[in-house]
Amino acid sequence: MLTSIIIEHINCIRRVILSTISLFLVNTLSYAGDFKYDCVGDYSEGLAMVMIDGKCGYIDKAGGEAIAPDFGYGWEFRNGHALVANNRNKSPIEFRKDQYLNTISPIEDSCQYGLIDKTGKLVLPVEYDGIQVYPNGFYAIRKNGKEGLTDAAGTVIMPLDYDAIKYCSDSLLFSACKDGKWGYFDSNGQNVISMQYDEAGSFCHGLAAVSKDGKYGFINEKGETVIPFKYQTGGEFSTSGYACIYQDSAYLIIDRAGNTIHKINDCTNWISHGDDLVYYNIGKNKLKVIDLHTLDENVINCNSTIFIPFNSNSEWNITTRLSKRKYRRRLDKGMVIADKTSLYGVMDMNGTILVPFKYNNVRPVIDGRSLVSVLKNRRFTMGDQKMGIPPKYKSGFLDENGEKVISLKYDEANDYFNGVSLVSKKGKYGYIDKNGKVVIPLKYEDAHNFKEDMAAVKSNGKWGFIDITGIEFGCVE
Repeated sequence: MLTSIIIEHINCIRRVILSTISLFLVNTLSYAGDFKYDCVGDYSEGLAMVMIDGKCGYIDKAGGEAIAPDFGYGWEFRNGHALVANNRNKSPIEFRKDQYLNTISPIEDSCQYGLIDKTGKLVLPVEYDGIQVYPNGFYAIRKNGKEGLTDAAGTVIMPLDYDAIKYCSDSLLFSACKDGKWGYFDSNGQNVISMQYDEAGSFCHGLAAVSKDGKYGFINEKGETVIPFKYQTGGEFSTSGYACIYQDSAYLIIDRAGNTIHKINDCTNWISHGDDLVYYNIGKNKLKVIDLHTLDENVINCNSTIFIPFNSNSEWNITTRLSKRKYRRRLDKGMVIADKTSLYGVMDMNGTILVPFKYNNVRPVIDGRSLVSVLKNRRFTMGDQKMGIPPKYKSGFLDENGEKVISLKYDEANDYFNGVSLVSKKGKYGYIDKNGKVVIPLKYEDAHNFKEDMAAVKSNGKWGFIDITGIEFGCVE
């Protein structure tokens, strides 16, 4: 017994020593020198964009140059390719980084885009006004107001001859518009469904809503009309096999054969639906919810709703908001965040409050934690917002059951990634673990979330990188 106590005491001392050494390394060795980059991007596929002296290139995780700085700006790699732009007269902040994920729109007439591979070789020349990234290595290109389509090798599949091109299904069908009419093309650029529609939607579970002469119907991927053109709106079929459409002043839930399964006559204000539920306002502070899998109905005492998934491991819960807003996010399974008199909490389908309505913001659970915030300046008004005065928050975290695990003490906080959260106090940024322990001190002027075990950080006006232990890279030699 005494021996085991002594061993445990020794192990405790060892843990304290190791923790002290780790903290020493973070606070001393991490200061390898001043950072040298003017602007950086996050690591993606092992490479990160860096800018120095107005030129953009890419480095690997060891900090070595992977692609020479020959571009005006660059974005993250996706499927082996990265968007680049050559415009020396534009400051880095003017390039909207987030556009790479979906659409790259021209920011000014003189800005042109291209694509490079991971060796720096140009796959698409830097000459396009816009590039849109599609799944499976396809790219819509735009130039002089016209769009075309290329593959990952840069081979032109559809020439720059169309008004618009959209990705439509996992079967690699694309819709295209020319002279006001839409049709569908395969991945070889062949027109497989003729250009005859006024509007053409995406294929969902084998069917797409299309319109002719002001009426909507549904076609399959062979171009065959499955449901006649008789509706005032189109829609998308969910995994349950139903779609919600509008006809003759009423909303209808129809099946894939066009049969009306349910007619909604009591909608007084608005309606929305996702893969699993249809939900709409029926007046008198009441909301009706229809389960698209079972067609069961439930009435909730509330005026309008916001569906925000909170915890994907729990049963359906419903959010309420006593205001004129409609909804914010796409419906998904799990606990959902509720808003009541401008404060957020969580309540279930029976109105039972699971998390009190006392937060100004509640984020969905990510990596086991939900970010919550309250206003520090509670007298913040719409007038302040119009004057550009930002609201000030204090943020902390709940666990996946809605229990508070980290108190509301940070000026800024982010969702957890790689087991850590980026937080700030008094203008300094650092990282905490899921128990709220500071694992990288709050000492940076700015910082990004960890990605691929690396995070971009800023100190003394320059950017560099740290690994998950806090060791710094990208410093002046």
